[in-house]
Amino acid sequence: MIIETFDSKQTYELGYKLGCEAKAGDIYCLDGELGVGKTVFTQGFAKGRSEGEAVGLKKGEAVGLKKGEAAGLKKGEAVGFKKGATQEKREIAKNLKALNLTKEQIAAATGLSAAEIEKL
Repeated sequence: MIIETFDSKQTYELGYKLGCEAKAGDIYCLDGELGVGKTVFTQGFAKGRSEGEAVGLKKGEAVGLKKGEAAGLKKGEAVGFKKGATQEKREIAKNLKALNLTKEQIAAATGLSAAEIEKL
């Protein structure tokens, strides 16, 4: 593809646009005599590339944060569920203890240890 620009502003803007869209491995070839705008293009390209990378980093950080929050939420829910289940077993054990069931019967019904039942 050959793209021609007709002043330094167009050349800079083209470089900037291509820099924003550039990906690792892209190759650009500049050809022209001394003073035709290769440096102006390169300055625009460098500016666009740095801003493109900043946008990419920001998007990457947002995606990473979302994934981290989701993983943390999942882990927190699992821990909360486990604590809630343990608390429910203790409440059931208290009720069974009030009905004068033996520690062995309560342990069999709730999965709690005899030591845990003794503390209730």
